[in-house]
Amino acid sequence: MLVVADTNIVVSRCLNPSGAPAQLVRAITYGRIDLVMSSEIRVEYLEALRKPTVHALHKMSDSKLKLIVEELWRFSIQVFPVQTRHWVPADPDDDIFIEAAVTGEADAIVSGDRHLLKLASVSGIPIITAREFLEEWQPHR
Repeated sequence: MLVVADTNIVVSRCLNPSGAPAQLVRAITYGRIDLVMSSEIRVEYLEALRKPTVHALHKMSDSKLKLIVEELWRFSIQVFPVQTRHWVPADPDDDIFIEAAVTGEADAIVSGDRHLLKLASVSGIPIITAREFLEEWQPHR
């Protein structure tokens, strides 16, 4: 199973270590799910985790944040999208997730972002929440 995880999945993992996003991230690091990631997503994850408002909630050190992102990068299938389209007019920053999913032929984009979820699917790739993924898509444990 190939998935692209939106930034809010990684941020949520840091804020709630027992929630659905954290369960998804654990499944990735345990090798049960393959994460598709681009270098743009890698940068986005770290920038989002370093935002003062987010940092005030998780209170993790910069080295811990880097470790989390680098671990995801290490376990990911890395893609290098070359075509840029405007998939999400309401939030162009979300385009990187769709580009990675299309390039990597992902099975799903997992997100909590309303702009992405509103699309429901792109190029036949469903866009679902972490809870939906865990309930419906994750291979039986």
